[in-house]
Amino acid sequence: ECQQYFARPYSCHIDLLGEALGMQLMSAKCIHGLALILATIGIATKVGHLGGIGACEADDESAGAVCEPSSLVQQRQLFIAADIVGAEAEREVPCNSFPRPVCSVDPHRRCFYDPTCSAQPPWKRGLGCNAGGVGRNCRFCGHGKLQACPETCGAVADGDPAEFALLSGDVYNRTTLSDDVLEEIGWTRGPEAFDPHNPRGSFDLARVYTKGCRHGYCDYCMVTFSATNDATDISQGINSSLQTYCGASGIRAGVVGEMRGFFNSENWTSVTEALSPQKCCRVYATGWSLGGSLATLFAFCANTQEVNATDPDKKEIEGVSTKVELVVWGEARVSVEPLYNGVHGQCFNGARYSISDKFAESRPPSIEAQLDAIELLAQTYELIEMAQALAIWKRLVNLQALLLQKQKQEFKALLDTTLIELDPSVAFVAFSLALQTNFTWVPDATALWLDYLNLYEQEYQYEYDAVPGFGRLFAPALEYEPLRHPLGKSPAALPLQPRACSNTATATPLYNTLQVNLGFLGFVFEVGAYQFPNHFLCCYVAAFGGFSVDKCAALFSNAIWAVCPHPTFR
Repeated sequence: ECQQYFARPYSCHIDLLGEALGMQLMSAKCIHGLALILATIGIATKVGHLGGIGACEADDESAGAVCEPSSLVQQRQLFIAADIVGAEAEREVPCNSFPRPVCSVDPHRRCFYDPTCSAQPPWKRGLGCNAGGVGRNCRFCGHGKLQACPETCGAVADGDPAEFALLSGDVYNRTTLSDDVLEEIGWTRGPEAFDPHNPRGSFDLARVYTKGCRHGYCDYCMVTFSATNDATDISQGINSSLQTYCGASGIRAGVVGEMRGFFNSENWTSVTEALSPQKCCRVYATGWSLGGSLATLFAFCANTQEVNATDPDKKEIEGVSTKVELVVWGEARVSVEPLYNGVHGQCFNGARYSISDKFAESRPPSIEAQLDAIELLAQTYELIEMAQALAIWKRLVNLQALLLQKQKQEFKALLDTTLIELDPSVAFVAFSLALQTNFTWVPDATALWLDYLNLYEQEYQYEYDAVPGFGRLFAPALEYEPLRHPLGKSPAALPLQPRACSNTATATPLYNTLQVNLGFLGFVFEVGAYQFPNHFLCCYVAAFGGFSVDKCAALFSNAIWAVCPHPTFR
């Protein structure tokens, strides 16, 4: 009965077998016998695809090529007939995206998980598929006439920033995702490290999440850091002094201190071990707000090739993949020069995002509002009793003179220079008043600025996230993607402008210092709490398109913190 199928060269046998199976022209006994013969001579085409016994390591285009049977093949022979007719249930396979010697008794023969083995037709006619008979999507590589083993871990798609944003809320100590939500998006919680620094029990958290794992190897591994959640974080976030970190100078000291707090955690080693290239295909560092700043420091130190392995910071990230990808949103800038990926000038894989408002960005406060703000700043520094007040008064006089003389270009140039020079002073006053610090001058200054913001309220309304625009530092070397506020009203006719990784991108967004700082202060006065305008977790989740604002809030255990209010100060 079977001999008729061997009247032609064996390269045709597979097509004949497939036709016979489809038409049910062959008995199960004949199918079984033919499959054994085909497996013995090493044909890896439709038989392998149908779940056969493969173990084929030969070039299926070379007549007479022979595959060496293995004990694993022999163990599978009892199941061949059921395999071919599709009766065998899908089973777990020992291979994964990282090439390893798990499909053969020979420790030098590696295989990897390749879903193209199940394609129609399989790539390279299925050459190397069903390696050792352990599973159709396990493919031998790296020896004989087989393809070279992939240097990377396979074709794994980019991670989803909407999922990353949700997980950043899961490490925030006021919100937690339910297990059902984690299962829905396919992520599993992994090792975590705490940085306790508050006697009332507040803590910061770094946690690993994994996705697509098989036999100890995962398609995705991600470490995400919690955002600002207590007074210590606020203090570190506004600390503008600079330190050296992982061989790079000019890094914000507050963020460095926060990062090193994690290094001192007793569980930190479990986090770094979970992010090794032997366990992960793609490794991401992610975070929102302060968490994004921490993720930047983590990815920089993990990837850098320009610091000795004995550097104390580098040692704390030893063993982590050196190809960490960076995805951050709403993060504060951390360095006087852009941090890079591996070597100077090289861009990170990934992206950074911020909620944008092209309408407001293109319309700074009026000249009158800006000059009145500079005058009020001078008065504030008189209350502080600092000599800087005199310099601000002199600059204001010069600006007013140029304006009266209608020297528009000279006026604009001097105003731009003045705002750059005054940026630290404006930020100091705005944050001091927002926090209602114990300085003696704060009550009187609060009254002055509250009257000012009531007068010029319309001048300081915007829909962008204020945090990425604070200060004159630089973002990392990373692609920049602006997002629309999901509940905003900024004209859609003004297109957002993504920027490829470049020197321009690292300085984007660039806001008018009065607009961003005083808009923040006005927002605090309005809501009565220390919060940044348009800097909310669910605003980002919705802006990424993963879930609606209402759906996002319902995903967390404490929805009061997982919110996205309308831009109220607009």
